[in-house]
Amino acid sequence: MDYLEFIARGEVTGILYGEEYWRWVIDFEAMARYGAISAEEAGLFTVFSDPEKAFAFLKTRLSRTLKSSRMKAPVSGFEKD
Repeated sequence: MDYLEFIARGEVTGILYGEEYWRWVIDFEAMARYGAISAEEAGLFTVFSDPEKAFAFLKTRLSRTLKSSRMKAPVSGFEKD
């Protein structure tokens, strides 16, 4: 399984810091155009240059992940044997 699959399933966050650098180094749109990745995969990464915005994004994602994992946790006394 590759990293993009983990991101697509929401198991990890695809965040890149240093927008000017990453937009120059990796052209996700071109990769999708040439079939190296899908259009959906091209949108899986979020690129930031502002530390406050990156931190806010990560806090939101973590909060959502924690809420989701609590909802999936088995209720005490109702676990399968």
